[in-house]
Amino acid sequence: MLRQFELARSVQLRPYNAIAFSGPIAVFVSVFLIYPLGQSGWFFAPSFGVAAIFRFILFFQGFHNWTLNPFHMMGVAGVLGAALLCAIHGATVENTLFEDGDGANTFRAFNPTQAEETYSMVTANRFWSQIFGVAFSNKRWLHFFMLFVPVTGLWMSALGVVGLALNLRAYDFVSQEIRAAEDPEFETFYTKNILLNEVLGFGGIYHALLGPETLEESFPFFGYVWKDRNKMTTILVNFTGLLDQKLLKLKHLLF
Repeated sequence: MLRQFELARSVQLRPYNAIAFSGPIAVFVSVFLIYPLGQSGWFFAPSFGVAAIFRFILFFQGFHNWTLNPFHMMGVAGVLGAALLCAIHGATVENTLFEDGDGANTFRAFNPTQAEETYSMVTANRFWSQIFGVAFSNKRWLHFFMLFVPVTGLWMSALGVVGLALNLRAYDFVSQEIRAAEDPEFETFYTKNILLNEVLGFGGIYHALLGPETLEESFPFFGYVWKDRNKMTTILVNFTGLLDQKLLKLKHLLF
């Protein structure tokens, strides 16, 4: 991005290319750097890969109710609006190209080296005026709007992620903490996540109860070895009962 600023200045261009690139850069920095730092751990950062990104999205939605955040809404409007504008603009230009030959189709009839204007802005304006009732009459305003919509949407998304990184919950319209404070029986994503970690965290349970002094090299179990097999059996029985209770509660919460 800075390189584009430098090149634009050297050839006396406006810096809008660099400004356009600042949108995805802002989103990347906010999601991969600022958010995990604000949440005090790289555990909350998304990893690379399909499953890892989906896991991050589910956690992000569960912790912050992101889809009801107005900054997310502005980001969606910006990205999808930009896709719509890009499709409309490309189709309109292709539809209104000046024929510059005797070819059977647009590609053969269009001469890429012609000096004059390549498409009819007047025809495009009349067409969209009939469709929408309004249309862009100025190319500069049209192309600035196509820049403004996606870049602003990405900036707003990045700003929203930064706010959630700092736990600014003012825009969480159905705050789980507020509902949980009013209703002790209300289960939040936090309690569900803790419960899930308890169910999956078998190693931490027996390791915390017995300590490393109970391990030896004779009887491997889940990557560990045990000195006292009777004690291990007791722990397994107790943990099995605890696991049954947790799984039943987890099933009740999720289904």
